[in-house]
Order: sequence, then C-alpha cells, then structure tokens
Amino acid sequence: MFWSGETLLERLPDLNNDFMQNAVDCNAWTLTIGDQIYITPTAKAAESGTHTIRNLSKGECFQIPPGQFAFLQTKECVNVPNNAMAFISIKASIKFRGLVNVSGFHVDPGFKGVLVFAVYNAGPTPIHLQQGQQCFLIWFASLDTDSSQHVKSSPSNRKVDGDTISRISGKLQSLDDFSDRMNNLEQTAKLHTIIGSIVLTVLVPTFIALLKYYIDALPKSDTIHSHQVPSHVSTVLTALPQPEPPKAIHADQTLSRSGQAHDTHGSHQVSTSTSTTLPSHPLSAQSNTIPVSQATSPSGQVSDAPGNKETSPSAVKQ
Repeated sequence: MFWSGETLLERLPDLNNDFMQNAVDCNAWTLTIGDQIYITPTAKAAESGTHTIRNLSKGECFQIPPGQFAFLQTKECVNVPNNAMAFISIKASIKFRGLVNVSGFHVDPGFKGVLVFAVYNAGPTPIHLQQGQQCFLIWFASLDTDSSQHVKSSPSNRKVDGDTISRISGKLQSLDDFSDRMNNLEQTAKLHTIIGSIVLTVLVPTFIALLKYYIDALPKSDTIHSHQVPSHVSTVLTALPQPEPPKAIHADQTLSRSGQAHDTHGSHQVSTSTSTTLPSHPLSAQSNTIPVSQATSPSGQVSDAPGNKETSPSAVKQ
C-alpha cells in the first residue's frame, strides 16, 4: 500500500533528517538536485570541465545538450525502512521537455544515502537546470511484513564517482551531432560550389582568349589544310623512282641510223631508241612510222642507210 501525504508527514521526519514538510507533493516527496553532476561531452564541447565530474556551487546552472546522458545526484539523503520500498521518477514539468529517467524506477528496502539519477535528454533542445532545483519525486509503499534478511545490505551511500562515469564516458553520437555535421557539410558544399563557379567564370574566358591569341600568332604556312598530303605518304612518294617524260620529234627533224634525230634547220640532236611518229610528214598518208634503220634526207627522199639507196616520194607512192 502506498503512503499517503499524511503518512509521509508522520513517518519521514524520523527516517530522513533532510525531510521538509513543504516538500510533500500529494503523496510524493520532492527531491532536489545536489552538488555533483556529470554530463557526457558533445562534439562541440571544448572546455575540459564538461568532460569530468562537476561540483556545483549553490544555485549554479547547467545544461544537458540534446542526445546526451547525465548523472544527477540528489541533495537529500533518503532512508527507506525495511518494511517499505520506494519508487522514483522525474517531475512532469521537466519530463515534458525531453528529460528521461534511465536509471531505474525503484529503491530497495533498507537503502540509505543520496540517490544518483541517470537521465537522458531525448528532446530537440538543451535542458537547463540548476543546483537545488526540485526535479525528482519519490513514493513509498509498505510491504506485507518487516524483513531483516532481504534488504539492501551493501553500502548505499552512493555518489557520482569515477567508476560510475567510466561506463558512459566519451563522446556520444547523438542526433543533434549528426544534424550539426550535415549542416557543416552543406555549408562546405555551398562554399565549394561558389569557389568553383568563380574559378570557371575567370579561367574559361582567359583560356579561350589565350588559345585564340596563340592561333592568331601562328605563321600562315603552319596552317594545316585538309587537302595536303600527309607527311608519311609524301616521303614514300619521293623515294619512288620518277619516270622520264617521252621526247617528241617534230616533222622537220630526221633520224639517223644511230638513233639520233637531226634538225633540218639547226644542229640540235635528240637521242631515241624507238620509232617516232611524224604526223606532219608527207608520208603520213601511208605510214606515219619510219623505222630506225631508215633516214629522211633534206630533199624529202627516204634512203636506206646500209645500201645508200634513195627513193623519191613518187616511188614511195608507187
């Protein structure tokens, strides 16, 4: 059976020296924040004082960041009789701000000493508290019998010590920290975008201007046209033997037995080893080809070189 407010006023002064009558709220005893606390550090915490146990002065304020744990010690010393047990919680006005009790919800029979609450800020904003502030509630309930064996036998004068905080010491990755990191990444990305835009705006026109200046400065002979023969093809063609062009013999030239053509009007000689076509010769009506073994005299007669025979044009016609 839970104790009523009247039972609290009757029994608690004998059990707890720190009990005050104005601390009764309905059927609960209101407890305040004591002198020692510990708050897990955030990624932005820079002061070394936030990484260890803090001893608060009277009325000193502190805050629990979002997503962080804290150990809060009560100012009052609680004494639970062997025939009763207690239940603890956080005041609703503070609980609604996001502070959650994660240390448990009961106090064993026979417990004596201050209470240490383990709390967690599940809210989106920091929770501001101060030393001596009414923060916790405790309810008492009677057991069916007085037990001297099944009670809290170990020392129960607890406090915030190194063994307690070592279990949760170090930086905790909270949602608030992740949100801050995302904001930092967004700011960094925006800064890089701005810098990249400025660089592109300045460098691209400068590069185009320099390229155009370089092209204009090139000699005209260095300009490459699409109809030019590639260098490797030109090299191959140059290495090939070039054929000699044929040498023409005019009609007013004669051929000697040695294969030389005699100019009838001059002394020029043209070497040949083949037969020659004389399109304007009078013999073109029958044959335009004169064998190399024959020669044409200046009088128009064809003579056979070996026999020195002369043939008149009329004889040739016959």
